[in-house]
Amino acid sequence: MIGHIEVKVQGIKVKPRVIDTETALRAGMEDLWSFVGKGTGSKYVVGLDIECTPVESTNKVSILKLATGSFCLIIRLLKLGTIPRFLFNFLRLPDVSFVGVGIKENVALLEADHGLQCRNMVDLRTLAASVLDDRRLVGYGLVDLAYHVIPLQIMKKPASVFFSDWSGETLTMEEIEFATIDAYVSYKVGNKLLGGL
Repeated sequence: MIGHIEVKVQGIKVKPRVIDTETALRAGMEDLWSFVGKGTGSKYVVGLDIECTPVESTNKVSILKLATGSFCLIIRLLKLGTIPRFLFNFLRLPDVSFVGVGIKENVALLEADHGLQCRNMVDLRTLAASVLDDRRLVGYGLVDLAYHVIPLQIMKKPASVFFSDWSGETLTMEEIEFATIDAYVSYKVGNKLLGGL
């Protein structure tokens, strides 16, 4: 298991935590909630993204990424076995907006593979197009949205990470770094568009 690590995103230190047991997930969810609770207003924002293993025999959602503030959970769903009820409950909270690029498709895969449903999901492309009154943004990916909305420059995920075996025994530092960046940037873009900092 990897100890305490930090991923820097343009000078901001984001703390990822890789989760592969129910006990670690419970502790991680409590920590995530402490960051969610620091939001402003009656709605809270959590970046949500997934990773699938591009292998036909295990083409399931392997990773669920949740980020808020400067904290990110990288949940290894296939390592958990049974999905704990408290994760189901968290994704159904009425006061949390889960944001991401292609989030409806991601949540559909989460439901098909693991029975997880998400109550309040907001696609960042549609939100950005509406808030910024620019229909072109509907076709943007996360990298381009981050630059256009924040502006935040991030690297595109290299093919070596994009086609990783996310269900492998361990995650590499590069996989952890890009998983963290994806979820954190989703949070940052969503938080800004929904009226946060």
